[in-house]
Amino acid sequence: MRTKETMKHFVSKGLPRLLRLLILPLFVLIIHGACDSRDADPGVEEVRQARIRWIELNRLSKYSLSDVAADPERAISNYITAYLKEDSEASRFILNQDEFLTAFWANQPDARIMDLGKSPLKAFEIEDLDRRFAREALRVKLKGAQDCAIRGIAKSGQEPSGSVIFHIIESVTLFCEPIGEVSITQIAVVLEHNKKFKVASLRPR
Repeated sequence: MRTKETMKHFVSKGLPRLLRLLILPLFVLIIHGACDSRDADPGVEEVRQARIRWIELNRLSKYSLSDVAADPERAISNYITAYLKEDSEASRFILNQDEFLTAFWANQPDARIMDLGKSPLKAFEIEDLDRRFAREALRVKLKGAQDCAIRGIAKSGQEPSGSVIFHIIESVTLFCEPIGEVSITQIAVVLEHNKKFKVASLRPR
């Protein structure tokens, strides 16, 4: 009789109390598991990396190539300043250099360096500069690059269709492990409108 009363009391009062104590930990575990599965989803990571690389390519400032060639550092600096003021969310991605570089330096073996020192600037009619490339170019220009596997954006052998984005760096000297010092007169940064980009390793002259 006493056992029945104890069971009845447990079912009526103790069990609901026990369930209430378990609800919160179970809820936390479910949420944590959902977050882990989302982070593990390669599709989510791919979207995140794509967001870093391609932040609204259609919103580009206009600069004259002749102005950039005359004073590239000032043009780049003005370009970056305008961009960071315009889009603070994008600037958080840009200023996170490690994450940006990880997403950015994807090797494309079919690319090649295009030396603008052998080509007249007037050959290029497109005046768009991508701010994110300008940001990284300025970082390399001012700080120098001493990390491994430095690579430069280059134009592929095939002419891209649609809009093309150029950025010019003048007289940049880098120290690249393991190939040593690299002197680049001018490099064109070219990005195809279809969001494919080419990367080539810098080679010593």
